[in-house]
Amino acid sequence: MVKEAIAEYMDYATIHGLGRTKNSPFAALKILWVLAVCGSLGIITWQVVILHRKYDSRPVSTTMEMKIVKQMKFPKIVICNTNMLDYHRFPSSHPLESLLNEAANKYKIDTSIYNSNYSLFTYNYTNFDNVTVPTDFDADIMINTAEKFKMQLSNLSEVELKNFSQPYNRFVLSCSFAGKSCSPSAIESNSTFRTYDYGQCFVFDPKEQDGISPSGEVSSSGQRYGLELLLNIDQLQSVPFVTSESGVLICPLYDVGKYLDANAGVFVPTGFQADIAVSKSETERVPGKNIENPMCDVNSFTSVHDCLLECRQENIARRCGCYQQFFLFHNETDKGACLSEEDYKCILKALDEFTNSTPSGCKCNNPCREEFYTPDVTLITWPNEKFLPILRRIITAKLPDENLDRFDRNTIRDNFLLVRIYLKTLSYEVIKVSYAYEIVNLLSDIGGQLGLWAGFSVLSILEIVELVFLLVTKRDNKTVPEEGDGNMNKENEPTEQNLTLSTNN
Repeated sequence: MVKEAIAEYMDYATIHGLGRTKNSPFAALKILWVLAVCGSLGIITWQVVILHRKYDSRPVSTTMEMKIVKQMKFPKIVICNTNMLDYHRFPSSHPLESLLNEAANKYKIDTSIYNSNYSLFTYNYTNFDNVTVPTDFDADIMINTAEKFKMQLSNLSEVELKNFSQPYNRFVLSCSFAGKSCSPSAIESNSTFRTYDYGQCFVFDPKEQDGISPSGEVSSSGQRYGLELLLNIDQLQSVPFVTSESGVLICPLYDVGKYLDANAGVFVPTGFQADIAVSKSETERVPGKNIENPMCDVNSFTSVHDCLLECRQENIARRCGCYQQFFLFHNETDKGACLSEEDYKCILKALDEFTNSTPSGCKCNNPCREEFYTPDVTLITWPNEKFLPILRRIITAKLPDENLDRFDRNTIRDNFLLVRIYLKTLSYEVIKVSYAYEIVNLLSDIGGQLGLWAGFSVLSILEIVELVFLLVTKRDNKTVPEEGDGNMNKENEPTEQNLTLSTNN
């Protein structure tokens, strides 16, 4: 019965070659067809294994598309003066001043030169230059002194930092958004963000601006519908041996994290009008197959930049017993701030580990979804001659204690700048990293291989199911003879004696 069912199946099977292995008239052809069918099944098995390995590796592909919207969220804007403190605001007895005096003594610079209200570009350096200076200039004057100053700065309380920093009303002389004055709740003294490299920065939050939706979305792009800031750098307050540049850092951010990523912003020098066109982008990622080292973290919203900085701080705390950026951790730990020369040397050794490679304990992955803004800056000389009368009126109103006689062309361009930040377009780029080979692709490719090498289809599967069903049912229906029936048959069988008698008769 089994042979009959299999033979019947081979006659009607849609899988190519099975019928020929049974019905071919010559033995040689039957052997040829058997080899062909077995070879096809072997190739199919090999191809399926390769396809499964490809699927199991979870390859990814990257696609980009542009989306056009009617409204777009305006970014938060972080504004930092590159001069972190007002030099004349902290007392001469403060540890910050001690660091500056140490550098001044090393390089034989009389600090009284910094107490003048006039530009050092026009200072008479005849007596100043008539001294013998050390020839072993190293990184101290440009790097080490500044880093030690920042370490001391991180130990200041919030009240001290605010008292020593440039006040908002002296830094931001004018602020408007879409032609309207900035709301006090959107930016001003209470809207600050403390950083290690720039001290106290100010943050413009579009959600708090009057006339904007609570979500901070705007319906128009371009300069007319952006943020405009007139800023005063006040170079007379630059910290000697620490601040060597004059300008501001402008960072358009989706949200303000724990650390400030200066690479996400642009530096704008004084004496210019900066038009900063901001473009929005979104990135969507998948974690991939590797569980121990995924391509992104589905549970994290922290950038790789913030994660690495956090890891560095923890690494410094373990090795040195103190925190470099102490103001971020003073409420979370019993360890103090790194302040001494030994602490600084320990910090340098700890940071050297990140120069060559990332320590194994630092596992930082991108979040699986990110939104960010990319600034595109254009600079033009500012102000022109016709704007000078207006600027003097603004200085008189905002800085009433200033002597207007000192604001000549050079002084104005050394201290002031105009910044405009706006959305470039109401469209944004979406970058999607997705799995390139899903289960649908695997099944399609396996089906293609089965059809190519054996003519196999879904109907062929039904035929195999039918064959199995027939084999099972026929086996169940097979009758086994009973013992009584056997004896009855023996009794009815003719014997040799009976046959002899029948013949004689």
